[in-house]
Amino acid sequence: MIEKVYKFECADCQTLKEYKTKDEAKSFGWATADGGKECYCPACAFRHRSVGRLGVRKPDDGQMSIGECNA
Repeated sequence: MIEKVYKFECADCQTLKEYKTKDEAKSFGWATADGGKECYCPACAFRHRSVGRLGVRKPDDGQMSIGECNA
């Protein structure tokens, strides 16, 4: 019997992992962009979730101030 293996490569840091199902990858913290063409490892995924109008945030950006939100 042939088992299907899903390969996930992070679009930011090029980390490569293999999982048996897409749900298994999701449970380990991997995120996929709309359409499933790009995916992000658990270390990079937080920057791409609900990015809003300011785009991808760097981890050292910290919390936005109220002034930044209204800019």
